[in-house]
Amino acid sequence: MSVGEKVRQALGVSTVPKPGAAVVESPAPGSTGAETVTPLSTLAAQARKAGKRARGNVASIDADRARVEASQDLEDLWTREQWEEIASWYFDIRFVTTGWEGFRLTPVENAKIGLTFAKTMKVLLKINPEYIAMILFFGNFSSLITKKEAQYYRLRKIDETRRAAAALKERADKERAGANHQ
Repeated sequence: MSVGEKVRQALGVSTVPKPGAAVVESPAPGSTGAETVTPLSTLAAQARKAGKRARGNVASIDADRARVEASQDLEDLWTREQWEEIASWYFDIRFVTTGWEGFRLTPVENAKIGLTFAKTMKVLLKINPEYIAMILFFGNFSSLITKKEAQYYRLRKIDETRRAAAALKERADKERAGANHQ
């Protein structure tokens, strides 16, 4: 053993390790020699693993944040009235096609069906939130179409009635004119 190694050993300083070799310190005076220093390569590997976990946690946090933001964006869509339009669509269509007033929902029926449909959509939000926006758009769009078609249907019926009355009046006028000439 050289003089330098004897000094290092006396001071408790280890010798310079070879690359990739484990670093083991000499026991300090008065110690049992059980303490060892973790190799640098092991520390580096642990740091890389911790970094990967941290990046994974950041990605998870970002995904959670995105879900919370999407939920907040959709929160203003949960009014009962918004869902009444969609939930009553079947009854509106039946009214348009049949003209029977019995298919028109009362305000209480409309509120009940709107509220339960809103709760159903909240469950769907937990299952797959992407479908909520599509259901809202197509439901509201269809509801507007139904209302416009109902208005058109009524106007067409009124116009048909007016034309039929005008035709009857014209025919009656012709018959009177023909009876007056005889």
